[in-house]
Amino acid sequence: MLTIELVEVVFMKKPALSYVADGFGRCHSSKYLNPMIGDWLNDDTPVAEVGAFAEWIFFNLNLNGFRGDLQFVQNAHAQAILSRLQSAISILYAWRA
Repeated sequence: MLTIELVEVVFMKKPALSYVADGFGRCHSSKYLNPMIGDWLNDDTPVAEVGAFAEWIFFNLNLNGFRGDLQFVQNAHAQAILSRLQSAISILYAWRA
């Protein structure tokens, strides 16, 4: 599902950087990702912590203390769809920049 802001960036030729500066990317990510993976990911999260999370959940298969949606973590198809969505949004930002 496309959001109004994303449609404006792509089709109305509005500068994508203004949306990034206004926090569109941050709002978009946290709104949809927090219910799936928990509320630990924010703009200040270091890359090392993201990698540690991925290793903890997907390599070690340790779900102790996980605050997100267990069904999402166990569904490879849902994860692939989210990954494609995030990639498409990134490509649109890069294309407009």
